[in-house]
Amino acid sequence: MSPVSILRIRGQIQGLLKADCEKLAVRILRLNTARDIEEALKNINEP
Repeated sequence: MSPVSILRIRGQIQGLLKADCEKLAVRILRLNTARDIEEALKNINEP
């Protein structure tokens, strides 16, 4: 394989990893937000 094609493949892999990490980060943020909302609602309902 030529160095150019290796670099291109590496770039594609890094792009995929970055996209997966961003998706995961968004999912984690959503989970945390949902949990925070649940906690807030519980606290409102308790005297």
